[in-house]
Amino acid sequence: SSELLREHFASTLPCCVGVRNVEVKQRQLSAPTVNSPGCEFEYDVTVFERSNVAASDVAAAARRTLYRVQLDDAFLEPLSIKDLTVGTTLVPSPLLPPLPPPPSSPPSTPPPLEVVVRLVISPTASGGAGPGTRRALQGRLPLSANSILAYLLSSALPRGVSQRDVSVIAVPRSRSRLLQSTADASDFDYVVSIFVRGDVPAETIVDTVSSNDFEQGLADSIDEPLAVSDAIQEVAVVPSPFLPPSSPPDPPALPPPPSTPPPLEDVVQTDIDCTTTAGRRILQSGVALSVSSIRAYVAARLPSISERDISVAAARRNRGRRLQDSSSGEAAADDPCDFTYKVDIFVRGTVPTADLLSITSSSNFSAELDAFIAEPVGVSDVIQEVSVVPSPFRPPLFP
Repeated sequence: SSELLREHFASTLPCCVGVRNVEVKQRQLSAPTVNSPGCEFEYDVTVFERSNVAASDVAAAARRTLYRVQLDDAFLEPLSIKDLTVGTTLVPSPLLPPLPPPPSSPPSTPPPLEVVVRLVISPTASGGAGPGTRRALQGRLPLSANSILAYLLSSALPRGVSQRDVSVIAVPRSRSRLLQSTADASDFDYVVSIFVRGDVPAETIVDTVSSNDFEQGLADSIDEPLAVSDAIQEVAVVPSPFLPPSSPPDPPALPPPPSTPPPLEDVVQTDIDCTTTAGRRILQSGVALSVSSIRAYVAARLPSISERDISVAAARRNRGRRLQDSSSGEAAADDPCDFTYKVDIFVRGTVPTADLLSITSSSNFSAELDAFIAEPVGVSDVIQEVSVVPSPFRPPLFP
């Protein structure tokens, strides 16, 4: 609507433009270019130069690619800016001359505006592991907002930038408004905002994210080819999830204690499948095949591993649908042999990764599992990977 567009431009254009200096007029289109509800109108936006913000600064901000992406993402309808000009016009009657500037805030009050460095990380057209290749590139993370954030917080940014000062938002690249849960990760651009709140100057952050080493490190961490663009410094309104810094400012960040786990962890992964789907063997002493029975066997076979460090999930073979581990188990109508059971064992205790690989790859492990489960099962694809710590598993407590 005209009112929402007016509020959007007043809040996102350079500081002090003000909503009363923005005029939006709605016009009916005789032949809409997009056949979608709400797209039968065109909107003429006029920004009056009445404060210390020059018209050239407003025009430059509206021409930026990042600003156009933010405008398109703010509304349900697909929007774009065209015919951007700077000129002179009569003052319309609803808009009164500007009021005197408001008094400045007290020194102890944090300002409502902050300096922010923004950049756009976009998948490139060539290469890439593609969806569904869970273990194609060992040591690299699948593309997502969380994996980009993990790379930024590892060692990519200058020391002194806090986690609460970094935001990563996935913006759909097409106008179809694809849902994050169903779209491929390469269908999104990832807008990174780094708020300048500590002792690290904005120029240092801009130089860091614009360097070749930053882009090469990103390529070494993510399993999709990526490009970094539009690294700019601007003044933005403080977003609600990020509170202004307290006074006095936070002390310089210290290295984590030795017992604190990193955001990435070693994990031993293996697949468990039925060896045949015809003529299932039912043993009197065997336990029915399920996520919970496999988890119980692995926990009993590895007594030195905490049960919370073992994750088992069932993935349907024909459609790849993943059923998460839950107390309710699988639906009664599902044949347990229709699934592949993916086991993740996180290396967090005193048992080294090599020992876990040796145990899970041994013939005894597979034979005892086959004897424990009623259906004939086998173990395959035992590998070691570096994975992001999943949310249900908190890092271990201090001794």
